Order: sequence, then structure tokens, then C-alpha cells
Amino acid sequence: MALREPKKDNSSRMNLNNEVVLMRKEVSRVRGLLIRKLTRQIAALKKKKGKENEVQKNQRRAERMVEEIHEMKALKPDVVGSAFIHSCSFTQGWTLPCSPVHQAQTLSLHLG
Repeated sequence: MALREPKKDNSSRMNLNNEVVLMRKEVSRVRGLLIRKLTRQIAALKKKKGKENEVQKNQRRAERMVEEIHEMKALKPDVVGSAFIHSCSFTQGWTLPCSPVHQAQTLSLHLG
């Protein structure tokens, strides 16, 4: 009875998984930094004064940023880590015509 050789495919999956696990701490750190940055930007936008349409524009931008924060909090570190490993380039992710917020946040987290 001949011994079967282990599949090379399995070892590459293990290496990939190990890389994703090692990235968890860094992804969590970067996520916290980005959330703090967005929070500061939201506060600055809400403080701005000006004409009625400028204030409304700033409020819409602030609401979008709040939505980004909620999406960022919902992302798991492993999803971001695997997206980093399998990612398309940064410009490809941002030029998609219907790029959802969570995809944009995944890109910004692993590139941030």
C-alpha cells in the first residue's frame, strides 16, 4: 500500500490561514485608528457653519461617515485580512460603479 503525499494545496491554505490569524491584532488596531479619525471628521463637519446648502451637504457627509463607522465595526478581522491577501488594487476597489460601503471599508482598513 503506497503512502499518499500530502496535497500542496492544503499547506498553502494553512499558510494563508496563519497569515490571516497573525493580522488580526493589526487589523483591530487600524480599525480603531480609522474610527477615531472618522469621528473627529464628523465632529468637524457638524461644527461647520455657512449657507444652508453647505450645512446640509456637511450633514450628508457626516451621515455617510457614521454609516461607514457602523459598517467598519461589523467587519470581522479575518474578512479584512483575507481581503488584504486576495485584494485587487486600491484603485480597482474604489472605481467599481456600485461599490458597497462594506467593500470600501474593507479596502480602507487593509490599506490604512
